[in-house]
Amino acid sequence: MNKPTRRTFSAELKLEAASLITEQRYSVREASQAMNVGRSTLARWLQQLRSEQQRLTPKAKPITSEQQKIRELEKKIERIQLRKIKTNLVQKRFQNED
Repeated sequence: MNKPTRRTFSAELKLEAASLITEQRYSVREASQAMNVGRSTLARWLQQLRSEQQRLTPKAKPITSEQQKIRELEKKIERIQLRKIKTNLVQKRFQNED
């Protein structure tokens, strides 16, 4: 018995679908039908969009370009910090060998 394939949606599509409600005054039902997604899925995207517009960091993959950039920069900072920690560990190891 095969599991049904789970659909994935781009951040752009999520933003477009949520924008139907926030900008074009569609109801959740109308927008979900127009975009061919479930109402609960669209309601979740709408809630995420509103949270991101309030500058709250989303748990899910960001849908606004601003939050996407923030997530990208946070990952870059984390990589730099890890690199710095590794460098310090190597330097300490060499100092201890002397």
